Amino acid sequence: LLEQRKGNEALALLHGAAAMAPHDPDCQFNLARALQFDGQWNAANEAYRESLRLSPGNLMAEKGLAASFLAEGRYAEAAECLRRILSRTGEDAESLLALGKALFESGELDEAETAARRASEQSPSLPAAWLLIATIQAMRGDAEACLATLERGYAGTQDSALLGMLAMQYRQLCDWSKWRRAWQALLPCVDAGDDAGSPFWLLCQPTTPAQQLNYTRA
Repeated sequence: LLEQRKGNEALALLHGAAAMAPHDPDCQFNLARALQFDGQWNAANEAYRESLRLSPGNLMAEKGLAASFLAEGRYAEAAECLRRILSRTGEDAESLLALGKALFESGELDEAETAARRASEQSPSLPAAWLLIATIQAMRGDAEACLATLERGYAGTQDSALLGMLAMQYRQLCDWSKWRRAWQALLPCVDAGDDAGSPFWLLCQPTTPAQQLNYTRA
């Protein structure tokens, strides 16, 4: 029902199931997911916590709680959850990346970069890890390191958002030949409506109305 966008029906069924089986951690977990999907963050967090109380060490519930905290902007609590998860799972790329995002939003850039690097080592095809590393390097003003990260990440992923940021770096560095090549690779992404991660001024020539429409939909 959730996948069919029938959130109210799903919530009614799951509330009923949780009431009938209040000591079932799976019922609480499923209810938490539905509440999270509906944007009821506090209620979702309570259901996740109840699932964890009934089933200590439930990784899915712990990850759900961390995701809920991230969505709410409760980054310190998200980081605490994610560190607990990683203490049990080891080098889990998705949890490492989520930890990196939480730390980045908290302003802990060194720790965020470390987490993102560990995520990229575990899963080199994870574009968001490369983007986070490059963003931190750009914030520090280390253009050379940022460019190297973007080139390495794009070579391994062919991700359009990395390509968009890469084109921006070439433009800022006035490397016009590489900028033009990046633009030529970026243009089909705009045509396809992909998230190229860069505004129209990166393009070397005016975009068509169709391309602009596709980009705004991305």
